[in-house]
Amino acid sequence: IETGIELDALVDTAAWISAELGREPASRVARAVLAKRATTGDA
Repeated sequence: IETGIELDALVDTAAWISAELGREPASRVARAVLAKRATTGDA
């Protein structure tokens, strides 16, 4: 399904907001994508 939403950009924004608030992202998808990036070295 094409939604027009860039998932990577959305996750980046969620990570930034979460860091500013001093919290982990609430989204399970964001946490999963960030965890995958951490293990694969993707930034």
